[in-house]
Amino acid sequence: MHSVRDLSLFLCAAAGFCLMSAAVHKAAPLNVAEVTPKLAHLRAHATDYDTLFIGSSRVYHGLQPRVFDAEMAAAGKPSHSFNLGIDGMAPRESLELARLAATVPMPRLRRVFIEIGQAARVPDSDPPTVRNIYWQNGHALVAGLRYVWRDYWTPPADLKGRAWLEAGRAFALFARNQFNIGRFAPVPAIGKPRRKEPDSVMLGPNGDGYMPVFRNISPSDVDRMHGEMRQIESGATPPRPSDPLTQHDFAEVAQLFASRGVRVYLLATPIQPRGFDVVLQAPEGVPLLEFQDWRRHPEFYQPDHRCDSAHLNDSGAAIFSRELADACPGD
Repeated sequence: MHSVRDLSLFLCAAAGFCLMSAAVHKAAPLNVAEVTPKLAHLRAHATDYDTLFIGSSRVYHGLQPRVFDAEMAAAGKPSHSFNLGIDGMAPRESLELARLAATVPMPRLRRVFIEIGQAARVPDSDPPTVRNIYWQNGHALVAGLRYVWRDYWTPPADLKGRAWLEAGRAFALFARNQFNIGRFAPVPAIGKPRRKEPDSVMLGPNGDGYMPVFRNISPSDVDRMHGEMRQIESGATPPRPSDPLTQHDFAEVAQLFASRGVRVYLLATPIQPRGFDVVLQAPEGVPLLEFQDWRRHPEFYQPDHRCDSAHLNDSGAAIFSRELADACPGD
């Protein structure tokens, strides 16, 4: 009798703890230095924008909303866009950020550009960062475990041990997120310390989410970039195979926006040459705009238009923004 009562009390206490944790999590989510200001701005201006750019630093420093909007207007396709790119964004983060953006009521939203890339299994950082913890919600947990499950049944046998470790890490990050442990954890905020800056700085000088970089690429980076080009052209760097799970994840996000009447375009940005095969991760049926191939788009790989081997500078970003607008249908 006592054991039944004790079990009931334990279950009630556990349920109360979970409900309280959920309430705290909803009322005061983790604050991530680069992510939170942009999402807060988007929510505060939800009726303003009809176009979003989502992706890594190649989007954050590579797409200028003012230039894109001016080019669209000149072509009779008016738009008001916002750059939701964030430094260091992995494809898994971009997918979760896109899901968060989809929850924001944006009556004018018509199109979303998402940078394509191969999604990772589970955030891998030791110790885990606040940003790793932030993304690990229920959907991200399930998505990550799909990759773990595949690894478990994929030769060689030593992947099984790694799969168990990844599963454990996924659940640990999920628990830190949902039970608010992450906000008290002694972990770095975004992978490396940042100086304290007002949120407005993260939105860029024009308040549209774009952060310009004005420096030019160094001679050593030019040599590295040209070396990658030669390796690929000689066949020494074969393309990586497509990943069906990644394709599924991007197709799922595209369908999520489609259910809200919003069109998703996958975007292959002017990445470093060794990322030339990123387009293989795009699912069928979702429009893909390609700008990563230096043979088709040599303008993005000229030294005056890059700040390093992986990123455009401000002048290159202006070109990219215009060319993206030219390639964008007027839907």
